[in-house]
Amino acid sequence: MKDANRAKKQNTSEGKLKTSNRQLRAEITECKQIEEKLKRTLTAISMNRDLFKAIINSTPDWIFVKDRNFRYILVNKPYASAMGKSPEDFVNKDDVEIGFSKELIFGNPDKKIAGLRNDDQKVLNGEIVHNPCDLAISANGVSIPFDTYKTPLKDKDGDTCAILGFAHNINKNKKVEAALKESEEKVQTLYNSSSDAIMLLDKKGFFDCNAATLRLFGYTSKKEFCNKHPGDLSPPTQPDGANSVTYSKKNIAFALKEGSARFEHLHRHSDGTDFPTQVLLDRMMLGGKKVLQARVFDLTENKKAEETTKKRLAELEIFHKVTVGREIKMIELKKEINALCRELNRKEPYL
Repeated sequence: MKDANRAKKQNTSEGKLKTSNRQLRAEITECKQIEEKLKRTLTAISMNRDLFKAIINSTPDWIFVKDRNFRYILVNKPYASAMGKSPEDFVNKDDVEIGFSKELIFGNPDKKIAGLRNDDQKVLNGEIVHNPCDLAISANGVSIPFDTYKTPLKDKDGDTCAILGFAHNINKNKKVEAALKESEEKVQTLYNSSSDAIMLLDKKGFFDCNAATLRLFGYTSKKEFCNKHPGDLSPPTQPDGANSVTYSKKNIAFALKEGSARFEHLHRHSDGTDFPTQVLLDRMMLGGKKVLQARVFDLTENKKAEETTKKRLAELEIFHKVTVGREIKMIELKKEINALCRELNRKEPYL
């Protein structure tokens, strides 16, 4: 009986031991699975962190995050490098500790400087702040204009927990804008100071002209001139009998299609005087649409010179005919004299 009880207890102990071993093996397997999952998670987090850093550091724009105490949580390398620091140098420091001037941080109304702190506080209050020309001072003391956006970051409860900022260097844009403005001013100066009559038009008619145009046609203002259609600046018909309005529209359509046109045209001054001109039309793009630049040259003096030349040529032709006829008569007369001298046995005076 005692042996049976002992055997029973032994079997029970062995069963518990086996059960414990199975549970232990299961727990070990589960621990290994959890460990592998944790490794994969940490690897993924590391990869995501590296990817995130690669992304924010690959842009030339400045990217930064500040906490509710205006201390930096994160900055990218371009921002840190411009300040002569590393991203780590910014962490847990505010703008004063980084070295920005108090004027730049707290603002100066007289100089129209809003102040970084004022903008940051607006963001913490839930606003999105955009400054199209925000000045920052780099490590070498150079003032750099930025187009800056600051937006609030929310926590899971929807409360603002940080400030996210993006700053795009617009110094090159400013230089391009300045160069473009200078170029436009030069073109405008050349346009307005040119002695040639230059005007701009489209299918509807004129929309701009220079001072030389007003002098040529006798108008006092651009508005007065631009209210006229090209055909209205001419007599009803051209010297060849063509209708002036139809002729103008034909040449405008041709230039818009082919790119340019050159032709002579009889124009009319505001006082009713007609004068001959040469017109050059050149197609160009302005504001995304096709327009024409017209240059008009007064040919009045040229035509007068041409008429004078024609008249002189006609006179010379008449003189030439008279001179040639007289020369022929002289030759015939000399021949007659030589003939008479031969009959009289005298020496011929004309060879």
